[in-house]
Amino acid sequence: MAVATTRRSQQERSDQTVGSLLGVARDLFGTSGYAATSLDDVARAAGVSKGALYHHFASKPELFRAVFEREQELLAKKVLTASAKKREHWEAFFTGCRAFLEGSLDPKVQRITLLDAPGVLGWQRMRELEAPHSFSVMKSAVEKAAADGRLPHRDPDTVAHIILGAMCEAVAHIATSEKPHRLISSYIDELRLLVTN
Repeated sequence: MAVATTRRSQQERSDQTVGSLLGVARDLFGTSGYAATSLDDVARAAGVSKGALYHHFASKPELFRAVFEREQELLAKKVLTASAKKREHWEAFFTGCRAFLEGSLDPKVQRITLLDAPGVLGWQRMRELEAPHSFSVMKSAVEKAAADGRLPHRDPDTVAHIILGAMCEAVAHIATSEKPHRLISSYIDELRLLVTN
């Protein structure tokens, strides 16, 4: 009993340290950028030794990868939460797409996922990390819409890839807009036209 309690508390402490490191790293990567952020900066801001940081993350690229993947998880959760508010699958799909675009308005998300991730992770690794999150959620939404009779004779996997690619391009465009919310509405309107015809 005592051993199990000790193990549990050690695991809890470890999880808490990892959570703190990821939170601090996200703030630093998201504001200063990958190149300008050192592991010393992260350890100092998290209040841990550099050795403790290395215990969980062997390198700066590994820490960035974990931050990027966490951003994908959080964005997917936002999409799912927004979609769940609609009963009809077709409307849930568009609501999820809007949530994806709105979730990407955060400057830290933009810095991490748009500016630094391609250079740090590479295109292929980015796609692998996105697959269980953004792509999985997109494909599921398309499949549900198809099951409701929408998108007849269309392959959900192909459609999901095309729409996610369009969404990622839209995020890059919206990031530079002075009126991002208006642009998001325009993208959703155009998406409706594209997938309905």
